[in-house]
Amino acid sequence: MDELEKALEERIEKCGKRNHANYFVAYALLVLAVLASAGAAYAVASEEFPKKLIAILAAVPGTFILVSTTFRFEERSRRYWRKRTKLQVLCRRYRFEGMPTAEVSQCWNKIDEEMFDEWPGFGFVPLHGKKGSA
Repeated sequence: MDELEKALEERIEKCGKRNHANYFVAYALLVLAVLASAGAAYAVASEEFPKKLIAILAAVPGTFILVSTTFRFEERSRRYWRKRTKLQVLCRRYRFEGMPTAEVSQCWNKIDEEMFDEWPGFGFVPLHGKKGSA
């Protein structure tokens, strides 16, 4: 394995890890929001819990949804998956089809530039009222 192939493999691995991390956070927040909502409903129905605890439980789902919407973990996960797939295709073309090193480098640069433009950034930021502005 030469230097270019090794660099591609390392980037593919990093994209995969970032994909999985963002995917996990997105769905963990969703599951926790649903559980907190169910917990708040149970706490209200049972009338056995202090109002402060019920208020905290009731606030958790909205907070998690706001965090998820703002940081856009699922969109970031999909972006890393797309980039990983594009780099895997490029690596296979280099390894098995004999794509020249210079062409691989140019394609990789193009992928990076295209994927940079796809970065989701932040979602709706309530303080500014504009999507993507901070």
